[in-house]
Amino acid sequence: MTPVPDSLSHEDAIIISYLEKRKINKEKSYINTTITIRKKIKILTKQGILEHSFFRIKQSEDMIIEILDARTIKSNGVILDFQSSEIKSMESKSQLAGKTKDLFFAIPGIEVGDEVEMICAYRVKNFRANDHIYFHQTIPVLKSTFSIDAPKKLLVKSNIYNGLAIPTIQNLLHSNLISWTSNNNSAVTTDDHLFTYPHLIYQLDYRNLIRIGGHTAFDNWYHLITHLEKSAFRPKIRNQKKFNAQWNEIAKGEVDEVKLLKIIHDYLNQHIAITSLSPNEKSEGIEYFLQTKKADQTTLLKMYFALFEKAKINVKIAIGQTRNIGPIDLRIPTTAQITNFILVAKNEANITIVVPKDEDRHYNLHELPDGLYDTDIYTTSSKKRKKLLKIGIPKKQLRF
Repeated sequence: MTPVPDSLSHEDAIIISYLEKRKINKEKSYINTTITIRKKIKILTKQGILEHSFFRIKQSEDMIIEILDARTIKSNGVILDFQSSEIKSMESKSQLAGKTKDLFFAIPGIEVGDEVEMICAYRVKNFRANDHIYFHQTIPVLKSTFSIDAPKKLLVKSNIYNGLAIPTIQNLLHSNLISWTSNNNSAVTTDDHLFTYPHLIYQLDYRNLIRIGGHTAFDNWYHLITHLEKSAFRPKIRNQKKFNAQWNEIAKGEVDEVKLLKIIHDYLNQHIAITSLSPNEKSEGIEYFLQTKKADQTTLLKMYFALFEKAKINVKIAIGQTRNIGPIDLRIPTTAQITNFILVAKNEANITIVVPKDEDRHYNLHELPDGLYDTDIYTTSSKKRKKLLKIGIPKKQLRF
């Protein structure tokens, strides 16, 4: 049994060790990733049983679970092993429309004083080309390790922050195992400024490993943002005649640019519901979503671009990162640092900030999510200059 440090004896539970390994696999002409999570937790109170006697992972649409095991080490030293069939799984509400869900695995028969070891390995067909990794959790973690098992031709770039130790690199037969470790990590909450704790940002460049569509790594933020505008958020219109009729119904003959901007924003706020979409629906044209009055977050941005283009409104993407995660590191252009996509409409007189609605609320023109106030957001200059432009967002003024 693992002794509990005196400074943590008041906790409901502590994580003794946590390991996440992402193994990048090359399968002929495509890439998949096997993610293995090993977690050992010690339960100290009855509240700890209620809140921490389960294993939680993010569920994606294409994940295949390959290993699911658990065992309990009782306070008297007896070890209880569980089969996968004995571990109850439960899904929670989607955390991001159309993207992920929390998947819970409940471990039966846990008592105060038990140590529970859990392992889950799952494979995803897609891959994460970059990510922002934190080592702190909502309860203390004595030892936390994150690893990437990368083929030797795969280029791995990382930046480390706030005293995180440099990674160890193990040279395997066909790959390099790169590991970052942080010890004695205190508990954090969602209100904490996570950027003040040890963390890392990594970026994977697949260009020497395999030919794939699009880009996985960018040399600067200008190229990353313009790539998103031209690919991920580029609208598709399948039936131009139908779209034109929908536009006429929305605009009602208005031609003033400023008024049209507000008309479009109000219309999408009031009439489009944010929901998940089936794979077939995602390939539909903008006119389909205007008719069915639903979209996911990415599709909603495409709708803005289509309608603004029809109104001849010059608009660009701006990116932001919430205040508690910290300022964007301009040295390493990664989508993992982006928590919010914002639209910036420009004319000769001024700019207008447009924030698309989310599942919880909608925003007025120039209104931002609370987490973006007192931060910097970034957009791009003209194609000729190819620069990144900073827009400073002041603190939110409270009204009483």
